[in-house]
Amino acid sequence: NNMAACSSAVVNYCYPDASRDAAMTDMFRDKETMLPSLEILFDKGNEFMSARRSNHRVSWKKESCFLDMVHRVTGELVGSAGFREVKELNSVSGSSAKTAEFGIVVKKKWQNLGLCTDALYTNVQFAKEKLEVSQITACTLEDNNIMRQFLSQWGFEHAGEKVDDEPNSGPKWHEYKGDVDTILHKMTDRKKQSGPFVKVQAVIGDYRHFMSTLTDRLSQDGLDVARYEMDHICYRCSSWEEYTQICSTMVPEYGKLLSQCIIGTRPICTIQFHSPVTHGKHSVTCLEVPAPKQGSEYESGLEHAEFVVGTNSDSVLGNKVLVSFMEFCEKAGIQLKLNSKSMNKSINADVSVKYDSSIGTISAKFHARPLYEVVAYEQEHQLETLPSAEQRLDL
Repeated sequence: NNMAACSSAVVNYCYPDASRDAAMTDMFRDKETMLPSLEILFDKGNEFMSARRSNHRVSWKKESCFLDMVHRVTGELVGSAGFREVKELNSVSGSSAKTAEFGIVVKKKWQNLGLCTDALYTNVQFAKEKLEVSQITACTLEDNNIMRQFLSQWGFEHAGEKVDDEPNSGPKWHEYKGDVDTILHKMTDRKKQSGPFVKVQAVIGDYRHFMSTLTDRLSQDGLDVARYEMDHICYRCSSWEEYTQICSTMVPEYGKLLSQCIIGTRPICTIQFHSPVTHGKHSVTCLEVPAPKQGSEYESGLEHAEFVVGTNSDSVLGNKVLVSFMEFCEKAGIQLKLNSKSMNKSINADVSVKYDSSIGTISAKFHARPLYEVVAYEQEHQLETLPSAEQRLDL
């Protein structure tokens, strides 16, 4: 019951299991999530929600098919999607074609990240393959222009005002209808041309806020890092399970694997984004994902960014560039409390500074050449230590 009925790179769409009833009730009580568009379902009380969830389980893959949206990395309930009124499309003898009404609720903190589009695409595929649905309908309020534009974008046609048993009972709802194959054709073309529906920050967090917080703290200490390439950001994982989920979610959907090797005592994946993540004057090409060290505790999330303080003529070997950088900071009166414990590494030496911030402990590191060049050098000279079969991820 906790297995996914269907999945995308970021979300598992799961049977409405009782273990998530409380989280679903909390979501339906949240004003920012539900209002104004879903007032009809807002905070109807425990008895209503209990009956609703029970009905979803009893009628699952029969009269309806509602799915819990569960984040693949965090395990958090991020929304509810699926179909009500799954029924025969017509009465033609021998026809198995069905129609179903699509609906979705996405928790406020996860809105505007592409999850609604992801849910439509994944759920319509599921409806076609598993429920034999050939037509999808959807209903939305007359003044919900965002949803009306969303449906039209993906091939739904306006079918008119929804006929209600009590015509004067409330706000006007409008019905849209779409052919399953038309919807999937439009969405598949868009995905091929532009990449994933879900934004990468739904996987690694708000990288823009992370980058701003870090560069602002460096600026307060007197260092303007706009002149330096920010070649990679690092996502720390709190568990081996999170490490495997982050890496398998990122590759191949959001990037390609450059390296999977042992550094110190633990495996680290270096992933090159298909499209660099950008903010301000920085464009970041790589994500570093280290597995947690055994016996150490980490908070999940973006932990450090690394800046290139050398030039194209500099080498990944030695620390000459870092010595010059530290001398520059001292002469310029830049008050960085640099940690130099990694300054004497033979390859990819670095110095770093750590900050306590509103988003936790974060760090800036400085090295001579970007991580993708370090990886290329180590691979060319066969210097990588490869993980064991038990540690290696199949990416």
